[in-house]
Amino acid sequence: MKRKLNKTKSRLDHFPLQGWHNHTKSMNIANNVLDSVKRNANPEFCSRAWGKMFEILRIFNIIPSHIVEEADQIYSEKNYRDRKVAFDSIHLCEAPGAFISALNHFLKISYPAIDVST
Repeated sequence: MKRKLNKTKSRLDHFPLQGWHNHTKSMNIANNVLDSVKRNANPEFCSRAWGKMFEILRIFNIIPSHIVEEADQIYSEKNYRDRKVAFDSIHLCEAPGAFISALNHFLKISYPAIDVST
């Protein structure tokens, strides 16, 4: 089976590179998603990594509940421009910064009372 797979893979060596890129691009049904995100959400740094992190943030409740509750309380009091909730996060091996950018974008639109400036 390994020999058969390697033989099949070696056939790609003779395939024109631009043709291969066009093929893989046309097969990716989610390809237009990032273009739509760029147009509609205007993110600071849009990439597939940005989209993955933003999706994780939307689906899973990973922002600590006490931060969310305090931010919601401040927002409901309408004084979130004067008072913000501190939120610290650590990102390992984060280059060029798409995950951080997605987190900042998510917090700004979902919890405006959370400070993302530091």
